[in-house]
Parts: sequence; C-alpha cells; structure tokens
Amino acid sequence: MADERYVLRHELEQTKGTLHKRINQVDSKHDDKHSDLKLLLHTFMESQKPLNKTLESIDGKMETLNTTMAGYKDRIVDIEYVQKDQSKRLKGIEETQKSKKDQNTKIIIALIGAVSTLGAAAFGLAQFFF
Repeated sequence: MADERYVLRHELEQTKGTLHKRINQVDSKHDDKHSDLKLLLHTFMESQKPLNKTLESIDGKMETLNTTMAGYKDRIVDIEYVQKDQSKRLKGIEETQKSKKDQNTKIIIALIGAVSTLGAAAFGLAQFFF
C-alpha cells in the first residue's frame, strides 16, 4: 500500500468533469464580461458622434469669429490713435486757456495799478490847479 499511483477511472472522469466544468464557467464569465465591455464601448462611441459634429460646428463658428474680429482689431487701433490725438489737442487747448487766464490776470493787475497811479496823480495835481 505504500505505492498508490493509480486512480480509479470513474474518479478520474469525475475529477476531469469538475475541472472542465470550472474551466467552462470561467470562460463563460470572461465571454460575458468581454461582451459587456464591447457593448459599453460601442455605446460610448455612438454617444460621441454628435459631440464630434458639434465640435466641428463650433470650430467653424470660431474661425468665422476670428475673421470678423481681425477686422475690428484694426478699427480699435485706429480709434485708439484718434483718441490719443484728441487728448493731445485737448491738453493743448487747456494749456492755451491757462496761459491766457494768467496773462489776463496780469493785464487786469496792471490796469488796476495804472488807474490807481493815475488817480493818485490826479489828486496830487488837483492841489496845484485848485
């Protein structure tokens, strides 16, 4: 009895059957998961088709917008230069008005001084004539 290398045939067939059954279960499980994955991937790809069309539409609209805005860029630059020129002109006008105001103030002070001097001189000369 020390040398038991043999197995009975019906035990061997039963063990082989259980082994094949287990292999078939694993294969079936993997086939099911593969089929589910394939269906999921197909569904995902089909759901992305409208997104691709939408992105192409957005791309076309963006190119149109870029073309339109390129024309406005030049107009904005022109408006900016016109605004700078107008600012320079306004500063020039303000400086001219300020200098005229200062000069008018000096003239008024000179006239008041001249009238005062003439008035004082008239009172001084009035003593000699009257």
